Amino acid sequence: LSSSDSSRAFLKEELIFNEDDHNDLANKINNLRNADYGQELRDYVLKNHNLDDLVGKISTTINNSGLTRLSHEAQGHWGL
Repeated sequence: LSSSDSSRAFLKEELIFNEDDHNDLANKINNLRNADYGQELRDYVLKNHNLDDLVGKISTTINNSGLTRLSHEAQGHWGL
């Protein structure tokens, strides 16, 4: 369950509750008691939040940023 606006992009409406609305949260919890989203949510996390994809995104960001590796003396540092 989430009240975050960013969660609306990937969570079903049944998993979103209105912020500061304890009645809405309680209703969502009650409605979910018999629902089974476990595998579906696990698949989403594996697809969208795995380490290989993260490394690829970081690499792409660095490659597109204009940053280059500095000399051996400054190894471990990045420069423009």
